[in-house]
Amino acid sequence: MKENLLLPGDEIKYTGDIQTLSDIIDWGMIDFDIPKLWNKNKGENISVMVCDTGITDHEDLKENIDHDKAASFIDNEDYIDHQGHGTCVAGVIAAKNSGFGTVGVAPHCKIIPVKSLSNKGFATSKSLEKSLEYAINIKPDIVNMSLGGRHQQGPIFHEFLKELERLNIPVICAMGNYGENYSCFPADYPETIGVTSYRKDRNISNFSSRSNDADFALPGEDILTTNLNNQYSIVNGTSFAAPFLSGLVAIILSEAKKKNIVYTTKQIKELLIQTCKDYGPIGKDRLFGYGIIDVNNLEKLI
Repeated sequence: MKENLLLPGDEIKYTGDIQTLSDIIDWGMIDFDIPKLWNKNKGENISVMVCDTGITDHEDLKENIDHDKAASFIDNEDYIDHQGHGTCVAGVIAAKNSGFGTVGVAPHCKIIPVKSLSNKGFATSKSLEKSLEYAINIKPDIVNMSLGGRHQQGPIFHEFLKELERLNIPVICAMGNYGENYSCFPADYPETIGVTSYRKDRNISNFSSRSNDADFALPGEDILTTNLNNQYSIVNGTSFAAPFLSGLVAIILSEAKKKNIVYTTKQIKELLIQTCKDYGPIGKDRLFGYGIIDVNNLEKLI
């Protein structure tokens, strides 16, 4: 089956060791005031399936990896990450608050690594369909897909997205890094939540794709996260804005579980929309979607 490149043009700006005596709370976490939400929870009892290039046993991640549910749908490859993208994505969500390195948005949630992309960053329609089918079977709380391409993935894939929506499992996707007028699937499917990237000055990243199906903008430029060989990288891409939202939704769902509240995927999206501050053109737009989520508003509603 023909392979399609599905890593959406992300950039690693720097990779190396970090020597600190405490966790580095990255600029996006400060901009969003994520530590304020940690007074409620840090993502406990929530699982996030990361459909990507797999994952490695990074010191800042390994306690949060669910190896028992890890899977690979790439022929002749296990779920171990040899490319780096999946490990970078997972770090944004769930790097632990360990006293060294960096910390993720929801540092107590569990990552279920699913290899949907090969070690070279390629996927087939089969690997993507199998990944979603697996999600339907094991029912994680959230699915993160920091991957995409210009063309739709096909009717079977779309039916699986619809089933995940019926199961109230949000699928959070990167909008892609191709600038103007670029439709990126699966982010452009109505059953997913599409995420663009903004930078430190709260302007949309130059690389971030623009689409009418964009839902929210989150930090995705100059992001510090985990990478291969126990190292850390500073990265750019909507691939790292999407897991920021996955971590935020993990906190929302963790709080809901404590209160025995069950949200539908539509209710989760509506909750996020209610807490947004409008950026860019007035109303929902192709750059910021509904806007940038305000944690102060969100804290009052969860």
